[in-house]
Amino acid sequence: MNGLMPRRMLLAGRLLLFAAVALVLTAAPGCVARSQGGKPPGMVGVEVPEGMGGYLTRLASEGERNWVLHLNELAVEAMRRGDHDLARRALDESILNINAVFGTTPEAARARSIFFAEDVKLFKGDPYERSMTFLLRGLLYMQDRDWENARAMFRSGILQDSFAEEEQHRADWAIFDYLIAVCEAQLRRPFYAEQAYARSQGILEDFPARYRELTGRSISTAPEIFALPVREHNLLVVTQVGSAPRKVRAGRYGQYQAVERGARGTPSPALLRIDGDMLRTNVPIIDSVYYQAATRGGRPFDAIQGRKVIVKEASEILTVASLYSGMVVMDAAGNQDTALVGLGLVGAGIAFAIFAELVQTKADVRQWTSLPDTVGVYMDTVPAGRRHVSVSAGSGPPATGELYVPEPGEDLAVVVQLPGNHSTLLVPPDLIPKGDPEP
Repeated sequence: MNGLMPRRMLLAGRLLLFAAVALVLTAAPGCVARSQGGKPPGMVGVEVPEGMGGYLTRLASEGERNWVLHLNELAVEAMRRGDHDLARRALDESILNINAVFGTTPEAARARSIFFAEDVKLFKGDPYERSMTFLLRGLLYMQDRDWENARAMFRSGILQDSFAEEEQHRADWAIFDYLIAVCEAQLRRPFYAEQAYARSQGILEDFPARYRELTGRSISTAPEIFALPVREHNLLVVTQVGSAPRKVRAGRYGQYQAVERGARGTPSPALLRIDGDMLRTNVPIIDSVYYQAATRGGRPFDAIQGRKVIVKEASEILTVASLYSGMVVMDAAGNQDTALVGLGLVGAGIAFAIFAELVQTKADVRQWTSLPDTVGVYMDTVPAGRRHVSVSAGSGPPATGELYVPEPGEDLAVVVQLPGNHSTLLVPPDLIPKGDPEP
């Protein structure tokens, strides 16, 4: 009897060790994964209009992990309200964080750990979200007629898309090259405008067929619709229709990220009216955000997610094997020693089960929700003077606004239509008729 005591104590000690390890592992993620609160440095002391305080609250409460996400959402809302200064500031701060080195941060290391979900890492967005960040900032530079910085933003947008996993879908946004051509024309560099325009046309030639292959739907666009940007053009309208693509989890353990079309996703173009029926035309679609999201290919982080799944599956197999073996040994035990061995196997099975549960495989599905489904472009020469612009997109009311269109060859007015249930127009501040409310 005395000889059994050391073995009993040893087995009991092992069971206690299993329990202690399980408790430590269970507590660790919750303690370490808490994000550090605080606003981005560039947003400290910034005041926002009434009704937008929630964006600053989320920036401060969720911390650096979600700065880029909430800065981008804030920028879109500011643009909807015609607050150019706030939109510029939010996008500049977002771009600063996007360009910061990510791989060596503590959050990146935790995301690679099997005990932390992927969404503990700093959100910088997928390639299509980062490209759209640079697109919106470039459009704001265009409204300020800062063509050099606008061109730099569009080139950066192309660079972000070059990080897509599948080579055939890298740098395949037509809108960036087209808008670069616009900037070159305004800078009086027609040769470079023609080069950028040719690149956009090359992308557009294949785009409708590739879009139809992916979605089974036709899209209203053709390369010949988009004229070569020239200095004489005095109006550029950029439309955004539909709602952002949705990120969803896929795989047995939700370890992979997939993309679905947004709730208001539609390939239909927007209808542009200037001064009633003086000009009435559909704005041809030049790009699809959904297409860009769906064709980015697998992510480099998917390899890490796959390793987490291997560990989880192995732990689940060991759980079943240990529990089954332990129950068999205990059932067939002829003495106390054998029963304790069976009990130890059961304890090991419980520990493996806890370990498997602690392995975090869920893919990161944080997403920029205020993006559109498609982007359209209309550029032309229209009669100068005070003009009323209306853009109808979807079933909601049209987005309307007034602006002074400059004389052909003197300047370019850039109007941006923003998506949403209540679509809005963003007009260059200095072209809004004085004394009228900003649209």
